[in-house]
Amino acid sequence: MTKALGDQEVVIAILPIAATIDQILLAPATKAAGVKRFVPTVFAPVAPPKGVFTLRDTKEDVLNHIRRLHLPYTIIDVGWWNQLTLPRLPSGRIDKLVSGLGERNPGDGNVLSAFTHDRDVGQYVTRAVLDPRTLNKFVFIYSEQLTMNQVYDKLEKVSGETVPRNYIPEQELAAKLAELKDITIRDNDFLPKAVYEYQCLWGVKGDNNVQNAEYLESWKSNGAKDHHSNIAHSSRNLATATFSCTEAIPPDHIMTSPVQM
Repeated sequence: MTKALGDQEVVIAILPIAATIDQILLAPATKAAGVKRFVPTVFAPVAPPKGVFTLRDTKEDVLNHIRRLHLPYTIIDVGWWNQLTLPRLPSGRIDKLVSGLGERNPGDGNVLSAFTHDRDVGQYVTRAVLDPRTLNKFVFIYSEQLTMNQVYDKLEKVSGETVPRNYIPEQELAAKLAELKDITIRDNDFLPKAVYEYQCLWGVKGDNNVQNAEYLESWKSNGAKDHHSNIAHSSRNLATATFSCTEAIPPDHIMTSPVQM
C-alpha cells in the first residue's frame, strides 16, 4: 500500500461505516509514503469528541492514532445532509429524492442545525485541502443553518403544498438507543443505532451548529472569517436545490480552527 501511495500529496479516505476503524491501518502506510496531508473519513455533524455517539468515538480513536504518527492531516465535518431531511410532498413529485429519514423529525423540530448539500461537498473539500492554512486543523463546512420546522416551511413555500409534520419524542429516541446499546460499529445492524444517535445529536441536543462549533475548544474559529474569501464559495439552499439545484446563497459558511493538543 505504501508503494501505491508514493506519488500522492493528499489522501482522502472515503470509507463505509464498518471500515472506519481500518484507517488505523491506512495511516502508517500513508505516513511511510510521505503523503503531505491525510483526510480521514469524518464528514459528520459537530459533536464533542467522546461519549456522545459511537461513530464519533471511533473517528476520534483514528484521529488520536494519526496524531501519534505525526501524520499531517485535515479533519472535515459537514453537519447533517440536506438530502436526508426532505419529507415527502403529498403530490409525490420529489419521491425520488426522499430518503425516508425526513418523515419524522427528532425532538420538537425547533433545534437549529447545520446542513450541507451533497453537491457542495466536493468543492468544499477541494478548497479546504488545497489551502495551507487548514493543515493540522479541523474544518467545519455547511450550506445553511435551519431548524427542521424551517426546512418544512421552506419546502412548503417553494412547492405550494402543505406537508404533514410528525415528530419523534426524545423519550422514544432514548428508548430505541437503550435497546441497541450493545450493538457495535462492526455489527451488521449498526446503521439504525447510528441514525438514532445522529438524530439525538442534531435534532434534540443541538450540538450540530456553528455556535457549538465555536464553543468547543478544538473548534475555535480563530479568524476563520479571514479565510472565507479564499476557501468559501456559493452553496445550495436546501428547498430551492430540491427543485432546480441552481440557487446559491452567500459564501459565508466555512470555518477552520487549530487543533488543541
